[in-house]
Amino acid sequence: MPEVGRNDPCPCGSGKKYKNCCMRQDRVQAARSVNQGAVERSLYYDLVQFIQQSRFAQEIGEGLAIFWGGHYSEETLPAARDDDKRRFIEWFIHDYRYGDERRYIIDLFIEREGPQYTEQARQMLEAWSASAMAMLRHVRRIGDDRIAAYDPLREAEHEVTSRLMATNARPGDLLVGRLYELQGAKHLSVATLLLPGEYEQPLAEYVRNAYSIYCDEHPGTSWDRFLRLHGHLMNTFLLSDRAQALRALIGAGTRFYDPAATRDRMRELQQRVRQQADADELVTLDDLEPMLHTRHTAGGIILPGGEEPDEGEPAQGAPPKRPTILIPGRDS
Repeated sequence: MPEVGRNDPCPCGSGKKYKNCCMRQDRVQAARSVNQGAVERSLYYDLVQFIQQSRFAQEIGEGLAIFWGGHYSEETLPAARDDDKRRFIEWFIHDYRYGDERRYIIDLFIEREGPQYTEQARQMLEAWSASAMAMLRHVRRIGDDRIAAYDPLREAEHEVTSRLMATNARPGDLLVGRLYELQGAKHLSVATLLLPGEYEQPLAEYVRNAYSIYCDEHPGTSWDRFLRLHGHLMNTFLLSDRAQALRALIGAGTRFYDPAATRDRMRELQQRVRQQADADELVTLDDLEPMLHTRHTAGGIILPGGEEPDEGEPAQGAPPKRPTILIPGRDS
């Protein structure tokens, strides 16, 4: 796709100039791949390939419902931006518990595929396996790739390695992402979400309340354990009515991406799909493209998978019924 000029109409279709709409958010999104190391990028790609197995199809569907707070058909998934796809995939791989034994998918991957990797890659996988969601207040920048950050849930200050946040976050901003420790240093995952500081108090109260309720039934539960089991609560808050008043601080024209915008687009597409289904019309991506407002890149996977009912042979040259869901980081 040709490069968009600052004063060109924004490709999202808002009618605003690009510089006043999605430019800042797109630059942060592009920086995620640039600041991702080769080993990290390769492991993420392999993990995405791993969850494409048919045995995970039902679980991906269930995970989507948990993460986005509703049941959405496959046709709505192209409405998600790359940032949101990556956040969902990270959560699903690390925190969703699979099968009767309720095992984490990353642990299944390490058990099956781990021996083939270098020692450096295995160390990163093990660090990811022990990671948990965190919310951190940016306190100050320490260097080109490090910041001091305060964790209001664990009531501790950390020195965190993240070139992306050292470059793009400012003191007072709230960072929501996976925190892991590798070779004695703490790191934030590349999918970490940047929010205004006004989100800290209501989000912390929301999560603390859920933690208190959980601890009443499971005394002695640590924050790491709780957030490994319920890390999706941070996204749940961002989609909730409690966060609605704060949405004026994020979104188009700001440094902060609005994750609820994806939910809204998915709802719109869901309604459109249902209307088309009621009319017994074939819905294709070409039909839906004006509502998607996404820019397509090469490669991708279909989520959540599974078989469709047989409705007869498609006409010659007709497009496939399943949309392709493009996964960020695959071709970076």
